[in-house]
Amino acid sequence: MAWVVPAPGRTPVPDEIVAWCLSEYNTGDRCEVGIETVAEHRRKGLGTAAAQALAKKSDCLKCHAVDKVKDAKPWREVAKELKGKPDAQERLTKHITTGPKVKLEDGSEEVHPIIKTKNADEIRNLVDWILSL
Repeated sequence: MAWVVPAPGRTPVPDEIVAWCLSEYNTGDRCEVGIETVAEHRRKGLGTAAAQALAKKSDCLKCHAVDKVKDAKPWREVAKELKGKPDAQERLTKHITTGPKVKLEDGSEEVHPIIKTKNADEIRNLVDWILSL
């Protein structure tokens, strides 16, 4: 199965394949699936939109940006600091769900706001998106 869609801002190219799905494991009624996406189309799907919407709803954008310093570290820097750490997912999840005291770029401290959802899948999606940057 392949999806044929143009990249944002590009004229459609006939039969351009941007993502494909491969069945990696089949047995009985179970199937595990792997999806590969062309690099220029990554981070533009529903998961990214949902993560960004939750960040906006939770006022994360007041202090954070993807790659610009605001009152807090850019998320890309957070991802870089946590890259390769086995507890990265757990640490970031705890950070956004427990309201720890944080130091801002200007040296002041405040309690980090808690994410505005209790849904574990939504939280995991946001954490995954931040760590993917």
